[in-house]
Amino acid sequence: MKIGGVPLFPQQADTGAAGVDMVALVVCAICGLLALGVLVAVVYFLIRYRAGSDVNRDNPPEGHLPLELSWVGGAVVLSLVMFIFGARAYYDLRVAPTDSFEIEVVGRQWMWKIRHPSGRREINTLHVPLGTKIKLKMISRDVIHSFYLPEFRTKHDVLPGRYTDLWIEPKKLGRFTLACSEYCGTDHSRMKGEVVVVTPEEYESWQALSPLTSVQRGERLYLKMACDSCHEYQDGQVVSGAPLLDGIYGSTVGLEAGGSTKVDDDYLRRSILRPKAQVVAGFQPIMPTYEGRLSEEELLDLIAYIRSRSGSTVDDGGKK
Repeated sequence: MKIGGVPLFPQQADTGAAGVDMVALVVCAICGLLALGVLVAVVYFLIRYRAGSDVNRDNPPEGHLPLELSWVGGAVVLSLVMFIFGARAYYDLRVAPTDSFEIEVVGRQWMWKIRHPSGRREINTLHVPLGTKIKLKMISRDVIHSFYLPEFRTKHDVLPGRYTDLWIEPKKLGRFTLACSEYCGTDHSRMKGEVVVVTPEEYESWQALSPLTSVQRGERLYLKMACDSCHEYQDGQVVSGAPLLDGIYGSTVGLEAGGSTKVDDDYLRRSILRPKAQVVAGFQPIMPTYEGRLSEEELLDLIAYIRSRSGSTVDDGGKK
């Protein structure tokens, strides 16, 4: 949409961008009409009841129930209209489709480090295939950042110590803005890059240049850190007193301290870094901490490998 040849919004590069723009237009239109009504009433009363005007000012009304009910009722209806439009757009933005594939994003002062399902890496550039649903799994290595894609009409905080995500579905080829919209330090304004939308065929060719996938790197790290000495069968039984990892991702486990928790990405990350925080029922807190010994990228690799052992992973072709 343009006014006098000047675009009112950035171009729409995502399938959900039109819905976000509609919310902005609806809210602006409703607020503008209310402001216009108040302005007209103020001007009318200023002129009608100005000093010296021939107006009967005897017995001014103390209330007008129909007017009050109309005003309150109208405000409720307009608020509900804005809420419905906003809630629907928010739901569409936040709930990733089940057929989306995952790209990992690690924020740090002051750059974006990105890894694709095939293992291909890039910094401050995000290559994505046209017309494909993509889930961005994000975490920060230091402070709070905010992953912002203005042409895609979406952004989300990237937090230290916790995974967050957003999803996109590019609908236009080209290069688009990537920025951090949360002040994160001295060079915050330089923490920017671009999203490069290419055809699915070009994306597959580009991904094929990677040597190892996240799952393959995670398996290597799993063996290098000797995780298999505790979390695998030995002579047909678990002799180390540690839970097996096959099929554990996505399940619900009981805790030694009481209660239960779902085994997801955040739980696995927490168990690797602070293993005594939530010990699985029936096991002793014998696992050492790996905090300070593994980078965020290595943690993502390990989690990807553990997920693969439960049949939940992203293959090299980008399909879940």
